[in-house]
Amino acid sequence: MTGTQSEKLAKSAQFRTENPPSRTWFTALVLAITTACAPAAPTLKQIAVPAVPEGEAAVRGPSDAPVTIVEFSDFECPYCARVQPILAELDSAYAGKLRFVFKHKPLPNHKNAKLAAFASMAAQNQGRFWEYRELLFKNQRTLGESDLFRFAEQLKLDMEKFKADTNDPLAKARLSADDSLAIKLAITGTPSFLINGRVLTGAQPFDQFRKVIDEELNKAETMLSEGVSPERLSALLTEMNRKQAAATTAAAGKPKSQEKQEDPTALFAVGTHPQHIAVGGSEQDTLVTMVVFTDYQCPFCSRLEPTLTTLREKYGNQLRIVFRNNPLPFHKDAMLAAQAALAANDQGKGWEFHQHLMNNQKTLDRADLDRAAMIIGLDIGLFRLGLNQNRYQDIVKVDMTDAQALGARGTPTAFINGKKVVGSRPTDAFVQVIDAELERAKNRAKAMNLSGRALYDSLVTVP
Repeated sequence: MTGTQSEKLAKSAQFRTENPPSRTWFTALVLAITTACAPAAPTLKQIAVPAVPEGEAAVRGPSDAPVTIVEFSDFECPYCARVQPILAELDSAYAGKLRFVFKHKPLPNHKNAKLAAFASMAAQNQGRFWEYRELLFKNQRTLGESDLFRFAEQLKLDMEKFKADTNDPLAKARLSADDSLAIKLAITGTPSFLINGRVLTGAQPFDQFRKVIDEELNKAETMLSEGVSPERLSALLTEMNRKQAAATTAAAGKPKSQEKQEDPTALFAVGTHPQHIAVGGSEQDTLVTMVVFTDYQCPFCSRLEPTLTTLREKYGNQLRIVFRNNPLPFHKDAMLAAQAALAANDQGKGWEFHQHLMNNQKTLDRADLDRAAMIIGLDIGLFRLGLNQNRYQDIVKVDMTDAQALGARGTPTAFINGKKVVGSRPTDAFVQVIDAELERAKNRAKAMNLSGRALYDSLVTVP
């Protein structure tokens, strides 16, 4: 933060103590923010998020900091490691103005991430979380059990307590609570940040964080001058931002007659999750990611399938297609079919199951889904257990929430590197967008030395 900004905050605080304020302006702001929607910053995923409970999370920074940054992270995620120097730079630039909260989000494809998370909690129990966290991110390729013990010894931790705490059931409960919170907040990838409740995804550059933080600090200065106590600033700003995002989501449901013509160049920060069905190139190597919101009972979705096959043949590993779910309420079997597809994907046969469902849209009740699982060659016991326990219901619900927030009210709706294409369009309509995105991706990858998830996050947030 600049000296000028610090001086303004100090003067605002002095004004608040010397002059008993009126609440008129603040009340008007709260009312306005719940009924109107200001334009979102280009890298913000504008979804309605509830307040984020800190719980047992590791926290640093003053309790009355006007800006709280909640980080969802994975110790094996290279993009999480890449953003750490940016966070350190922010902490230095805005000394005393930021409060950092760390939440765990180990992804299933990172075999040591969970164990590293448990180890970091054990270090936290001895007051050394942040130092231990730094060691983990600096040594991502050596996170086996012996390595985790070595890092603890390096910090001179009580090793007997450390080993016991690493296996403590409470650590597993904490991890489960963080994961449930991530699902509730529609956080699907890492790193993801909530800056006073405003969602920023990916290893973004310093300036992207600064833009959002400065906006929040400017609002904080005004609130201080209106008599809001410093310790309440971040919580109130988070609530206001939540209402603003909710208003955006609600606005997406306006009748078409009230909608403005959608900008074909608009970008949408569409997330993906390892549990989603994906075909084509890998996340690490692909240049174009096409996320398709689909419904297994939608005839237009099945009509799109031959087009997707043509696109896969044309672009090979340059194109990755990810399927997310948006079962429409008037399709009675679509919700369960979506969960069944995710159950099949857990057994490595999501694509085969997806194709079977699209080819058999009129026979999708529970018995039909069980028969499909046997035809595909799934472990029927595991398949049935997953459905009976509603194991995949939350993922589908997150998909549905995201679809609404992104304005994908019908199916199919595709997002090609964040560019929206609605409906079962002719192949040429998709080719036109994909060709343009291939060029944009190649230029961005070369100019910024990006690849994989970092490249995708950049493409869907920055024009």
